[in-house]
Amino acid sequence: MIPSSHAKILNALVAGELAFNQLYNNVSVDYSAVYAIGEHSITLAEASPDSLERSINKLDALSLINETTINASLRVRVEPFSKQIEVVPELSTTALLAPLLNCELYQSVVVELIFDDDEFVMHGPREPVEHSFDTQQRTGNLNGGYVQLCLVDGGTTVITMSPEEINAAVELTISQKYGDVVPFRSAEDYHDFMKCCVLRRAFNSIQSALVAGKKESAADDMSKLAALHNDYFEAYKERSTVIAQQNKQLSKRRFVINAPSKAMEVLSSSMGEHIERNLKVVSVTQHPQEQVEQLVEPDEPIAEESSGYQVVEEFGGW
Repeated sequence: MIPSSHAKILNALVAGELAFNQLYNNVSVDYSAVYAIGEHSITLAEASPDSLERSINKLDALSLINETTINASLRVRVEPFSKQIEVVPELSTTALLAPLLNCELYQSVVVELIFDDDEFVMHGPREPVEHSFDTQQRTGNLNGGYVQLCLVDGGTTVITMSPEEINAAVELTISQKYGDVVPFRSAEDYHDFMKCCVLRRAFNSIQSALVAGKKESAADDMSKLAALHNDYFEAYKERSTVIAQQNKQLSKRRFVINAPSKAMEVLSSSMGEHIERNLKVVSVTQHPQEQVEQLVEPDEPIAEESSGYQVVEEFGGW
């Protein structure tokens, strides 16, 4: 069920009741999904309307919304620092591949995962791979992933990613982008999520090839699609840096507060723990944070001595 506050925002995207109903049906799958966060669950309906509007604006700026279709899925996250529930636009492998397939530089682009039960042979980074598997059921452990780019002129480039790198990318996305919400709806969805990690890993190499092939527009489009994902990590990094600096400053202030007072330093370094010459020291605390010195006047008048310190007749400090 789509909340009325969310429906109002979606309604502004289209004209007419029929178009809205089509859009409503298209996004209903996003709102029906239930995601896990620890031992609890969370849904898109719990996200703030403001975050939905921001996500819609981002997708619209990338031309990923046309008529009654949003060419991205809407998912939900818990912002890692504020703990606010927010909408997250997530692109599929198909959406990320669009600039490559439309630029007329590549004849084909393949993004795939490799599992134990697959038949896979790689002949090098400049030769097509041999890869066959059961499309209905992918079983076994993950052995890695690859992007194969076949140029119109016949050249081939294969970029690989190890299973450890894929798993690390997924875990980082869950923690820093989604705030520990597991954003997968099914095994197929999880596989596509991993494919996106493999494709993003290859983005730098692909963008360089696009620029060299005078396809700057496609390179720019890919950069914008990458930013839709990477901006969350940049925001996380910036916030973490600010918090680290604040904690450092707080630690410094605590050190100053807890440091021994001047009187304590004088008593302990120059006159010892107990002064018997002209002053009777009842006690000196062993806990610097309390900073308590209890001094009493001597029985006899205090005489001035050339000790390097000014001695006063009535205690007001050193």
